[in-house]
Amino acid sequence: MDLKLIWSKHKVRLIALIVLAGVALLWLVFSPTTFKFLHGDAQQTLREAETALSERSYQKALTLYQKAMLIDKSNYLPYLAAAEIYSLKNQPQNALDLILQGVQNAAEKKELYLEAGRLSLALNDPQKAREYLLHADQQDFQTHLLAGQTYLVQDNLPQAQKMLSAATTTQPTDPASHYYLALALVFDDPQKALEEAKTASERNWEGKAKALSLQQTLAEMLAAKNDLFKTTLMCYALLAAGYPQPTINPLKAVLRQDPKYRDALILLGTVQFKLEQENEALSYLNAALQIDPAYAQTSLLLGQIYESQTNFPEAQKYFEQASELEHLNVTFLEELATFYERREQFTQATDTWEKLTANEGEVNLTKIENEIHLAFLYLDKLHDLAKGGDWASQLKTASDSDSLPLPDADLKSRIEDLDLWFSFSQGKEKEALEGYQTLVTQSPYNPLFWYHKAKVEEALGKKKESKESLTRARDLDLTGEIGLLPQ
Repeated sequence: MDLKLIWSKHKVRLIALIVLAGVALLWLVFSPTTFKFLHGDAQQTLREAETALSERSYQKALTLYQKAMLIDKSNYLPYLAAAEIYSLKNQPQNALDLILQGVQNAAEKKELYLEAGRLSLALNDPQKAREYLLHADQQDFQTHLLAGQTYLVQDNLPQAQKMLSAATTTQPTDPASHYYLALALVFDDPQKALEEAKTASERNWEGKAKALSLQQTLAEMLAAKNDLFKTTLMCYALLAAGYPQPTINPLKAVLRQDPKYRDALILLGTVQFKLEQENEALSYLNAALQIDPAYAQTSLLLGQIYESQTNFPEAQKYFEQASELEHLNVTFLEELATFYERREQFTQATDTWEKLTANEGEVNLTKIENEIHLAFLYLDKLHDLAKGGDWASQLKTASDSDSLPLPDADLKSRIEDLDLWFSFSQGKEKEALEGYQTLVTQSPYNPLFWYHKAKVEEALGKKKESKESLTRARDLDLTGEIGLLPQ
């Protein structure tokens, strides 16, 4: 349901994609090969693709870019634009396949190799990423930045430092290069790492929060007196940033000095879990549990591992144990609630969400989103119109009276969606459809609104309209959420 956060996550990429679409059109207009297409529709195709993209008609844009590739295989930009659509739709393998097709056909290949490197890294194949990056522009900032990240993944910190230092030299004002350089320097020069993290955290960019977190962790580490604690904090910094491999040997060194160091055991268990070494992870986490059975994080991690192994009884035991140990902590309650949902234990799930919303205290965006989610669970999974309707009514009243803590248009539209869905659940199909026709006009890019409109139209026997609405919902869906709902 967290569609606002999903859109925020992809907003920068979408803007860049629209810019790329415009560049592709300019390339065609000013290319010396333009004369080939005086009788064709290459320019018109790219214009239509750019328009479709601005309307977030992703499938139409993708089809048009593929048509542009057939007209002129040598233009690399349609390959990049089409691949970026696949990336937006969380289909990195399809994106990579298309980029490699472009490598075979396009005249200019360096940008394509750079993108192939980025996608391979996203697909957890750093070796392939390095191979592709060797064919990218070796003086380019993005090449240095991606190569540095690749070396970080592979635990080659000296090479990571070299590449990322080059990136900071090429573009000294770019915060990302300073952030990743800080990570590469954590073990070798923590003071310098702190300075780089501070530089990254002082600038406004999408990674500002994680740069600030890294800065705080490094400051705490440098102030610490205990060497084992220092090393563990360094490893935590890398693991929190998504780089588990470089932490293995340092954590094992800590445990050689103190085999009962709880935090090192938990971190190493987490690292092994991230690297899909689940039996090793269980070994470390069970050792940590023996040392401190009251530490909820250990139980939570054990629950996650057992669930990944489809040992659901053990998973449930540890998820419940974690929430009992920290019964006022909403993080552990949320983990338990979502586990119950995945197991389709919806009565337990709603009970847990009720506890969670009661414990959240001050009304904020997260609390309201959880209440919306809870209301939909009552309506869709338990078919409890009384409780679902009660939540829908409370939220609608708050929205209509402008008493929401954040008078956000997107949040208000999601509450309107909930209210309309409640009307539909009560059998008020025509009233709900009128509301959805207005809602998708006001908020045309929310896939869930289109999905709900499709289901209402289906109930009214409007098969053609329902199919069109469902197609639009699938096209707008960037997370795969719509595909998991009843079709």
